[in-house]
Amino acid sequence: MRDGSIDAKGEFSVTRVMEGQYRIVPLLGDVASMYSYYLASIRIAEREVLGETVELTAASGPITILFKADGGGVRGTVEDCGSARVVLVPQERALQGFNDLIRHAACDASGHFEMSNMRPGEYYAYAFDQQPPIKDLAELLVHHAARVTVRSGEFSGAALRVM
Repeated sequence: MRDGSIDAKGEFSVTRVMEGQYRIVPLLGDVASMYSYYLASIRIAEREVLGETVELTAASGPITILFKADGGGVRGTVEDCGSARVVLVPQERALQGFNDLIRHAACDASGHFEMSNMRPGEYYAYAFDQQPPIKDLAELLVHHAARVTVRSGEFSGAALRVM
């Protein structure tokens, strides 16, 4: 595991990386950034590698990580919400390992929830009355999930029941 640093121009460097297979997982520095931007792309040279394990060598091209702020969102309700937590997990298995792409929200007193600036794509939506089992969540509970499509710049609706 290697950490990098970002300079004022938005360029980053990671030193002392041995050749081998890696999974590139960029992390936003704070909670405010995590909900203002979403991870849109990871490229090596011109090839998209988001969610992939990649071979890094001295001949590997530059790595470009792109965050965007034009995401979509989900608004909805949870029947008998109480203190339930809503969780949205990307349906694409390769993206399920990125904690920044798994979103959480609480219901308000009337059972409504809202998540904004999410990465566009297909999600599984769940409502849990206790701490959700994040590991392999989508695979274990896919038949109980609501399916939600998030589009850039739009809000989608979801009506959920507590599991």
